[in-house]
Amino acid sequence: MKFIYIILFVLLIICSYTLGAVFEFNGTVYAPNGSALVDAHINITLQNVTGVANRTNIGWVTLGVNTTTSGTSGWFELNVTNSTKGWQDNIMYTLTITHFNYTTGNVDFVSASLPPLPYSALFWATDAKYYLKDAGTIIITAVNSSRVVTNFSYQIKDQKLGYPVGNCLDDTSKNYTKCYLPRDRNYSIMVYPALFTNGSLHNSNETFAPVYFNWNNFTSTSSYNITDGLSDNTSQYNSTNLTLIKKFNITQYATRIRGYCNGTTVGVDSFAQFNVVPFILEPGNIVSPTKGILPWNVSGLNLSRATGTSDNLSGGDSTGLYNITLPYSPAETTDYLLYFTGQNGSYYYGGYLNLTTNSSMGAESIERNCTMYGLVGGRGIINMTNATNMSGGKFGNYLVNTSLVNFNLVNSSNNATTLANISATIKATVDYSSYGALRFSLVDQVLTSSNASNITGLPLLNVTGIDEIEVFPSDFAPISLGKITVARMNANDTNSLKVVAVGKKAISYAEKKKLNLADSTPAGGFTGFGDFIEPAKTTQLSDKIISGFLNKDWDRVITISTHFRSTLKQEVLMRQVLPVDLEKIQNTINEIIPEHGRFSELRVESR
Repeated sequence: MKFIYIILFVLLIICSYTLGAVFEFNGTVYAPNGSALVDAHINITLQNVTGVANRTNIGWVTLGVNTTTSGTSGWFELNVTNSTKGWQDNIMYTLTITHFNYTTGNVDFVSASLPPLPYSALFWATDAKYYLKDAGTIIITAVNSSRVVTNFSYQIKDQKLGYPVGNCLDDTSKNYTKCYLPRDRNYSIMVYPALFTNGSLHNSNETFAPVYFNWNNFTSTSSYNITDGLSDNTSQYNSTNLTLIKKFNITQYATRIRGYCNGTTVGVDSFAQFNVVPFILEPGNIVSPTKGILPWNVSGLNLSRATGTSDNLSGGDSTGLYNITLPYSPAETTDYLLYFTGQNGSYYYGGYLNLTTNSSMGAESIERNCTMYGLVGGRGIINMTNATNMSGGKFGNYLVNTSLVNFNLVNSSNNATTLANISATIKATVDYSSYGALRFSLVDQVLTSSNASNITGLPLLNVTGIDEIEVFPSDFAPISLGKITVARMNANDTNSLKVVAVGKKAISYAEKKKLNLADSTPAGGFTGFGDFIEPAKTTQLSDKIISGFLNKDWDRVITISTHFRSTLKQEVLMRQVLPVDLEKIQNTINEIIPEHGRFSELRVESR
């Protein structure tokens, strides 16, 4: 079924800025008790995404750091340097504020954890009041099998927010990282041991799989040691200076996972091709389908307890038997999501299993069976590395054929090349707890350029359980497709999005961004919708939206409106109004009326 979305811009002021070399960012810093803070350290880090043009070595690069301190009243002013190209450079800004205790020298207060923000979001955060939170400190180190400190990469996530956080300082000479975080949150710390140095594979056998540790006890009033899976207690929490010292032991072993994938539920009893793709399952049940994949044939690496010289991943038993090697650290925890895929005739099938590895694993094989289901989308390829095909100290490639749901970034003319250097994060949350796995999210990037493909593919089962698909573009408002059926994920569907712009600024924004405006919009667009417009004057707009819905020109209507926290501070909100949900409509009306200040008295009348 063809589906089209329509977005209604209501009282929405969206600004597009061309940035100069410097802009001013200011505000006032307060302690948790409301008193002004002097000598708070304000830090804004500028970052850019590299590798957009060729989809290689994609990652964040720090362009610069801007710092200042607050005065006696808590007020600060900071001139932030910036590229003159502004949003076209995909520049993001990370704001952190810390305050050090004069007596102990420890950080006692820190700002709330924020993700990197685009300039438009940072603009609305200027001239604001920043109330800091009580701070805790996390110090991360990693040791190898000889208990020698080793290099590592890391990621700290807020367990509820789900995105990486942390006001962190790296000391490469001592191989540790120190992070300052709000004490009222719970965190997951993941360490990525270094596999390559200067492009060459490490000779040691313990640096392979990421490991993680969940921390939720900053409120403890007692100091204590933390014992890992090997009974070492070199990690500890100090309640006096509110510091967790977590020492990761990344010693690696290997275990065998074997089993059988049953295809009888889809009427298949054999496969011409059969592969297993082991994904790293990050804290928060996040999977990166392009960056979180283990190499093919892990048994080819020199890992302790690895048995055999080849994993049965491809060209093996056509009935769905598998036998693979997975690395793990007995001292720590690593979670995996195994994706099984096989071909029968012209169709591909797939299934999932989740697996936790820790000190309970051993050299003996572990048996886990799976069930195969149909897949959504069209033919695609998952690119794995090959642990037994080295060239120049680097892994070779191993290609897995399967079916994938592809996502593109295009403009209203179905053209991607005009969106050069625009990126978006795709997050597909699925609940496969009834199909052998668990609820998890596949997160990947769609990247556009004038000379490269902008398609990313996700492996989704042809079953119920697709909870939500969210799109976070770098230069546009986020879009949520909500809970959808697999019928609407047809890879050959030519779905589009239509926009009705309300107000001169929304119309100007839509035309500038070349959005796909709905047909039959009156000359000059829908304008004149002020604070005191009579309902009868909105009839033309409402008739258009409702008639299009009834005629099945679109099957959903979403409003993008402005939530007036006050007459000076607004937030962008998205809400579905058709099909009708009276509670959501009432919430939209309430949120348009300011919470404080002028017009706020109307909120009582609207409830």
